[in-house]
Amino acid sequence: MKITILDTFLVHYILQTLPVEYDLFKVSYNIHKDEWSMNDLMTKCVQEEERQVTSQLDKINTMNMVTYGSKNRASKGKMIKKSLEKNHKLGVTKSSISKVVKTYKDGQIR
Repeated sequence: MKITILDTFLVHYILQTLPVEYDLFKVSYNIHKDEWSMNDLMTKCVQEEERQVTSQLDKINTMNMVTYGSKNRASKGKMIKKSLEKNHKLGVTKSSISKVVKTYKDGQIR
């Protein structure tokens, strides 16, 4: 039995199954008049995920600056933000870093 599934159906189905964190993303899809292909959807989902990760890291940096409150910490926060931007340009993501960390067990360094 051969069934063809249209891209538009898949796009709508995938959007319905996205978690709550993607609600703003769903709203932006509904606002646009043009329909997205699967490639468009994948590209935009990756962009949204990257936006969420950087937003979460910004919140963490802000919390650190508020908690410690010293000028020294604020300058370190700026350095951390610059290094995060540099890593983002190089394609280093939080998930790739966590994969590397998981491979080293019991403090082994290779």
